[in-house]
This record gives sequence, structure tokens and C-alpha cells, in this order.
Amino acid sequence: MSLSVAALGVSGASLTVDAEAVADPSVAVPTVVSVGPANGATGIDASTSIFVRFSQRIAPGSVDSGAVLVVNGAVAGRATRYEDQERSVFVTPTIPLAYSARCSLYLPAGLRDQEGQLLPAPVTSVFTVQAPPVLAIHSVSPPSAPVGCPITINGDGFSSIATVNGVSLNGLLTPVATASTGALITTVLTGATSGPLTVTVGATTSAPFPFVVLPANPTPLQVAEEENVRSGIQAIALTPDGSRAYITLPGANCVLAYDLVQRRVMRSVAVGLRPQAIAITPDGHYAYVANSGSDNVSVIDVDPASPSYHQTLSGAAYPIRVGHQPRSLAVSAFGPTILVVNGDGTLSVIDAEPTRGTFDRVTKTIATGSTGTAIVLTVDGAHAYVATDGGILVVDVESQAVTTTIKVGSGVTNVAITVDGTVLFALDHNGFLNLIDIAPGSTSYNEVTKAINLGAGATAVAISIDGTLLYVTMQDTNVALGFQIFKGAGGGPGGSVAPGPATTLTLVDTVAVGEAPGAIAMFPSGLGGMVVNEASGTVSFLGSAITIGVEPKPAPAVALALLIHPTPSHGPVTLRFALPARTRVDLDIFDVQGRLVRQVVHETMPPGWHALEWDGADRSGAATGTGVYLVRLRAEGRELHRRIVRLR
Repeated sequence: MSLSVAALGVSGASLTVDAEAVADPSVAVPTVVSVGPANGATGIDASTSIFVRFSQRIAPGSVDSGAVLVVNGAVAGRATRYEDQERSVFVTPTIPLAYSARCSLYLPAGLRDQEGQLLPAPVTSVFTVQAPPVLAIHSVSPPSAPVGCPITINGDGFSSIATVNGVSLNGLLTPVATASTGALITTVLTGATSGPLTVTVGATTSAPFPFVVLPANPTPLQVAEEENVRSGIQAIALTPDGSRAYITLPGANCVLAYDLVQRRVMRSVAVGLRPQAIAITPDGHYAYVANSGSDNVSVIDVDPASPSYHQTLSGAAYPIRVGHQPRSLAVSAFGPTILVVNGDGTLSVIDAEPTRGTFDRVTKTIATGSTGTAIVLTVDGAHAYVATDGGILVVDVESQAVTTTIKVGSGVTNVAITVDGTVLFALDHNGFLNLIDIAPGSTSYNEVTKAINLGAGATAVAISIDGTLLYVTMQDTNVALGFQIFKGAGGGPGGSVAPGPATTLTLVDTVAVGEAPGAIAMFPSGLGGMVVNEASGTVSFLGSAITIGVEPKPAPAVALALLIHPTPSHGPVTLRFALPARTRVDLDIFDVQGRLVRQVVHETMPPGWHALEWDGADRSGAATGTGVYLVRLRAEGRELHRRIVRLR
């Protein structure tokens, strides 16, 4: 329904908003809104639970004693779990359902809600479990990876006993670390080469699935092309085959489908209010969109072979209701599962397996304790790291439980993980890039080992698919900083992948992009990436003419930039800055009252990177005291500012 609000006596001062009429729960009788699997459904996954959604908060004891699950004509044992203030009920068989079994869930009339009202009529859902599955691989996540990277193989007919599954990558046998009937987790071994990936169970071998082993390539990317999209674009997700990008446009309540081959917007898809984040399933069939203004998640069919291509899914389950102001989400290949970070201190868990009765239902809500901002998954999808104002929560995806909390100095805004799953990078509110050791068995496990001050303009962080380079977008300078990742001295992508050794970052390039750069997405092929520029409404393509198929536009070797290290500082501070061209440079240091403390350089300098040192002395040569100092760089008609915290 629509609700109009007007100010009396003021001509034209009216507002129309959408509103939902809700029955008084004290007098409304409970009804069953939806059941999954639906009555008459076939081919249901043997691991499914049965989902029932009531219109009212149901009395748990009433369902526990009244519901009946029948499998092949016999009453079966079950466990019952409740979500969404007891409006959603999940009935799970205590023994996995047999293949081809005929099952029914019976809810008798008279079930009570929490106001004492009775269910007026019985409800029955009858469904049939899938036949014994044919051994097959449906998707591999990621579709390409370097040596040392864990991968998840999704499919049918696997054994839940890891050693029974034989995985071969172009002839090289690869041990399975974790197994279920629908997913295997393994690692790209040293010596692996690109080629067919197969799974063997007993005497049966699956059809081959193509997989690319990426070589380490620490050569920084450059902007090869910049294309107009639309002002206000924000989040981005790429299809597994790298052919399309889906970009959120919060101000217009839509998602833009962008053809990466033709370099054009294909279609605008209407979703909920203020879409903030987007993620795509490993098989490339669905895009999940977090709508912060309507507290729900829209699901877009992004399978070109589907009759509902580029349409949002409809029905009783859609859009999927989650917590208040969802801000970020991620797709785990393990399940598959959608994890939605909400602004009300919760994490919504959504089942993304279409053959289960709980498909696209929130199966669990996990308390995070404070406002969530971002989420990242290990490459195999087994663990999630949830950034909040109170630190970073570690979530085990299989058990759907928080295992620990990593303390960071201030609230975290964006996160990324190395491909081998041993180092977590976290941007915080103060502009620091925190390096966190997450290698199991390390002496500094789940601890911040280093913090690098990038400045308040640091927005998003991403790692190249081969694991050698880290990119950080800087909104105040319209650049992406490129760092090479070095880990110990033992080899592997960009360095050692052994647990625990200190990780170092070396700034190797500054890439000029569009105005107010934000999200970064790396192409699944490992041959480039793209940056979303929110203010200019453009996307910057990173790579070379070969990787993107067009002649690159001229770009400066570096963009104007200013970096300070270390801060806080007990001694000398390095002032590192980049100039796109030969130009006049004025670099000065002031106190917080705006008084000049030190003139560092006032002269014309050549293009490229420069490093100067401030020893902490003022203009007279006297040592400055403890406090906050401001650095100002003037060049090319622009000003950049950074902060130094000096300790004595």
C-alpha cells in the first residue's frame, strides 16, 4: 500500500511512501506462508532440511510435539530449529535422507502461535529426494589460481570420506583436505600445470573441468582504458568466466549489467533500496545484492542460458529478508552459502544450493556484537573474516559459528586475504593498513604484525589473483597504490607461503584512475582487473593491451601521491611522494595551530618517486615535542595533506 503524508497549509508539501499493513498478532490466526521443499518437488538434495515460514511467531513446543516427518512410509527422527523470532522453522532429519526417497512433512491443525491462536487447517508438503547422483564437477572456485592456493570443487557424487576421492589436475594427483558429497577442498600443488581437472570415486571418473594454474607475475598493472558507466556506481562483482561485471547504483536502486567484451552497459536491473554490495555464485548463475535501504537481499538470474536472464527472482522467498541495513556480503563455495553483514550487529546466513528445501532462506543469524562493515572469505570458502567496529570476527562457514575475534586498533572498513590464506589485510578508520597473521600454528596467529599508515583516503583493498600484488584505492588522490607482497624467503607466489614469517609490502607503483576510486575487482583469468570510480562514474581497466583487447590510452607513469612512514614515530620520518611530471614542489610541515614548523623542499623536481627525511627538528634545528604535525605537498596546482604523530 502507499501512504501519503502532507503538511497542512503548505501547498505541494506532500510525500508518498510505501508501507506494509500488518495484522494485529493478538487476534490474527497463524498461517503457513511458505514451505520448502514445495509440495510436489522432485530431485531434492539428500542433505536438505525442511523449511516452514509462519505468518506469526509460533510456539516452539507446539511444533516440536505436532510436526511429523515421514520417509518412505515410516516416521523419521528429526531435529527442529527456529529463526526470525520463531517465525521460521527448520526441520532436519537426524539421518540423511535416502536417494529417491518419498518424504512428507505434516503439520496438524491446532498448532499454536505465541498469542495462543491456532493454525486453522493442516499443512502437508510431499517431495522426492534426488536419484543417486552421477559423478560430476559443476564449478571450481576460483577458476584459476597459483601454486599453494586452496580451491573448492563443487559437484555431485563425491564421497564424504576425503581419501576416497581422487583429484587429478592435468595428471598430477592432489590430496583432498575436506570432503562432503557436494564439495571437495584441495590445494594447487607445486608442479601443477594448467589442464583438465577430474575427480575419481571408485571406478568412476568425472568429465574433465578446465583449470588454469597461474604463474607468479609481480609486474604492476596500469590503466589501459577508462570507460563511462554512470555517476554514483559503487560495488562490483565479476562472473566466473570474466565476461560480465555487475555494478551497483545505490541512488537509482538498480544494478548495471556491464559487458566486458563490448565495453557497454547491457541492462539496468531494478533491485531493492540503496544496493550496497553484490556477489556472484561460483557457478555464475545468480547475483546476490544487499539492499541497505530495504533490509533485504535481491537475487538476479545472471545465467545467459536461463529464460529469466537479468530478472530478479520472485515468489514468497524474495527479496530475502535479512538484518537491518545490510552493508556487505560474500559467497562461499562451501555449501554454497551467502553471508550477509548487517548494520545491526548480525550476520545472516543464506543457503544458496537450489536443490535444497532451504534454498535462498536465512538459515541462521549470527550475532557479531557490533556494526559490521565488510567481509572476506578464504579462497576455498571455508572461513569468513567479518570486519566490525569492534574488530574482525572469524567465522567457520561449515559450523556457522564465530571461532574468535581479532583485535585491531580502530574499526575496520575493508579486508582482503592472500591466496594461500595466511595473511589478512585490513584497512581501518584511521587510514592504516593492518597486516594480520592468520597462518594456523604461527606464534603470532590472529595478531596484527604490522600497521602501515596510508592516510585517511584509503578506501578498498584487493589482491591480484596470482597473490603477488596488493592494490589499495585512495579516494583523496584518485590513485590505486600497487604493493608487491613478500613473505619470508622460501618461494611460492611472490615469496614464501610457509606459516608465520613476517610479510613485507614494497610500494612498486601508483596508478592514476578516475575520481573517487572505490571497489576493485580482479579478473578471474589473472590478467588484469578494474576499479570503480564513484564520482566520475567510470571504470578504470587495469592491465595491458593484450589483456583487455584494446589499444591503451596514454597514462602518466605515476600520479601525484604522498606517503608518510612511520607514524607514530619516535625518530626520523620518511616523506615519500610521486610527481607525474617535472614541476615545482613545496613540501612543508605545520603544527596543529597552522604554524610553519619546517620547510622540507621548495624547488622544481623531476617526475617519479622521491623520498626525503624529516629528522623531527624545527626551522631552528631544535627538536620538536610530542604531538600531531601536518604535512602539506603542493604541486601541479594541487594540495595533498598527511598527518604525522610524533612521540618522544
